[in-house]
Amino acid sequence: GCIYAAPAVTGDSVYIGSFDQYFYSLNRDTGSVRWRFKTSGIITSSPVIAGKNIYFGSHDGQLYALEASTGKPVWSFSVKGLVAAPPLVTPDRVYFGNVDPEEKSCFYCLDARTGQKLWDFPVGFGSMIGAAAWDGRTVYFGATDQRLYALEAATGRLQWKKRISGSLEQSLVIQDRVLYFGVLKFFYAIDCSGLR
Repeated sequence: GCIYAAPAVTGDSVYIGSFDQYFYSLNRDTGSVRWRFKTSGIITSSPVIAGKNIYFGSHDGQLYALEASTGKPVWSFSVKGLVAAPPLVTPDRVYFGNVDPEEKSCFYCLDARTGQKLWDFPVGFGSMIGAAAWDGRTVYFGATDQRLYALEAATGRLQWKKRISGSLEQSLVIQDRVLYFGVLKFFYAIDCSGLR
């Protein structure tokens, strides 16, 4: 199948999802398959390695946590629509958004160990396609509703939202309290306070 997502690499292993609905662990040197895990949808979400697990989403509406060494499922979390964006994984939480054709998309926070939902933030019309960013206290994400959001990471409380000039489908990068991202013909650098 086609490969849309970026891989994750650690040690001598490469991890990648495919349009054939499988998620693969490959030997970095030989390309041989160590294990593969079947989902029920194509995979465009780039995986994230954290500790002993690897996390990714699928168009089957699931966010998966697998043991990186074996491919054994640790947990999965189901949402409406599909999961196209890479998850954001912090030491104890996983943040991600979905794409809901019924325009009821949400941004979710899960317990990284158990997959239990801690909170969600309804976005509605906007879908999340790019990865979020985190500065230790606040989580930031963009959506196709032409808005950039800042939520309190612990509670999901909205701190601010900012309208931008297009559908935000790219991943965010944060450095020195500044968010960087591109939209259409524009490149943005926005202070994490949302004021400038």
